[in-house]
Amino acid sequence: MTYKLEENRILATDEYGTELGELNFTQNGDEWIITHVGVSIAARRRGLGGTLVEKAVQYARDRHKKITPLCSFAVSEFANNPSYKSVLAE
Repeated sequence: MTYKLEENRILATDEYGTELGELNFTQNGDEWIITHVGVSIAARRRGLGGTLVEKAVQYARDRHKKITPLCSFAVSEFANNPSYKSVLAE
């Protein structure tokens, strides 16, 4: 699996370049607002959505950004992963 940070999204592709999932966000200064996490039907139930949120947290830490999760999936991931608190916008 390959993950690529693009403008306002993180894209997950397989070894053939097929898009399997994406995380969309908007930017407000130093804050990323996660608006959607989507995974293709073929890639569901393999933890890809959680990995996309994990990648967003990693990229945000590397870039000194904060995150506000708005989509229900991202909200749940932040609630279940205390280590994400360091990038959670207040």
